[in-house]
Amino acid sequence: MVGFSESPEFMAQTRSAVLVELLYQGLLQRSPESEGLAYWTSVADRGEPLGALIGALLSSDEYNGRFGRVIEHPPPSNRRSSEDRGLHLGIGFNQD
Repeated sequence: MVGFSESPEFMAQTRSAVLVELLYQGLLQRSPESEGLAYWTSVADRGEPLGALIGALLSSDEYNGRFGRVIEHPPPSNRRSSEDRGLHLGIGFNQD
């Protein structure tokens, strides 16, 4: 089992999910809900820079509501609607 869990294939498949889990724990001080984990993992898998993921969480309504406003940050580089980007999950960008 250890050989499989440390294989390049397994690491490539789980790296983004682990990154998202760590960002949620570090920034929001909680585990991600399944929808948020799936959404942000897919964003990371598409190659969104780490700074963009961090900025998104720091500028989220949840972060700002709990810890205060830190930064203004543009949304991820994809140009889909806010609903498609998962902003309805409460972890998206502050629209004010």
